[in-house]
Amino acid sequence: MFNEPSASALAEIDQKVKEVRDLLAVASGDRVDALWRFIDLSSIYHDWALEGQVILQDELSGAFDNRSITDTTDLPLFTAIRSHKQALVLSRDMADKRRLTVNVDMFRQYHAYFASDPESAKLGRYRKEIPLHRSYFHDICHPSKIPARMRKLLTWMNDKSAAVTLHPIKWAAEFHFQ
Repeated sequence: MFNEPSASALAEIDQKVKEVRDLLAVASGDRVDALWRFIDLSSIYHDWALEGQVILQDELSGAFDNRSITDTTDLPLFTAIRSHKQALVLSRDMADKRRLTVNVDMFRQYHAYFASDPESAKLGRYRKEIPLHRSYFHDICHPSKIPARMRKLLTWMNDKSAAVTLHPIKWAAEFHFQ
């Protein structure tokens, strides 16, 4: 199962994060922008691969090249990739905030970025059926229980005591589990 990270492993990660932040603080704006572009492209590539769709380098580059003349068949893919990028930018913007209250509207905003039909996703409806997955490793919440589970999750996420007592990696793992 899952082995909890040791205090020394978490401290090592914290030290590396500090080193990266220190380097970013003295780097030129162009270098920082290039780094975020690389991280974004890598994240999108890997996220899509985890979902079973491999994106070619030309497709990734084409999605972010406004001058690119593309085949209209690429438009849905490019739109989805650009939307994924917007979600990453939103995440960075939220991470920069000193105080952040997590609410249903925030989840709806993310859902709209990743939904296959962003317009209907803006309505914020929860799913009505249980998706079938052959290799899913946790229980999928029944649709009738989603609103209550979301309220419980939001209460936990906004509980300052959990945020203070848990290391950010442990907090993120707990969030993902919930």
